[in-house]
Amino acid sequence: MKYKLALFEEKEIRKTWKENKWYFSILDVVYAFTDFNDPKQYIKKLKSRNDTLQNNWGTICTLLEMQTVQKCFVQNDMVVLTSFR
Repeated sequence: MKYKLALFEEKEIRKTWKENKWYFSILDVVYAFTDFNDPKQYIKKLKSRNDTLQNNWGTICTLLEMQTVQKCFVQNDMVVLTSFR
């Protein structure tokens, strides 16, 4: 797997290449688009207010290993760009 960074308005969004697709960190995407300081809480509130989102989260996001700033690997919810259609 390749790990890279994308930029959106000078904010880093982690991404990885797998199965001929780019997967983007949903936490980084939420932070970049909302400027909300705690994207995990933002997503949690969104899911609690929207049953469809809550029930389909596993379909929308894929759990993949991603390298952190500290160079260790953790599981992150990742999304393919086509999921935003």
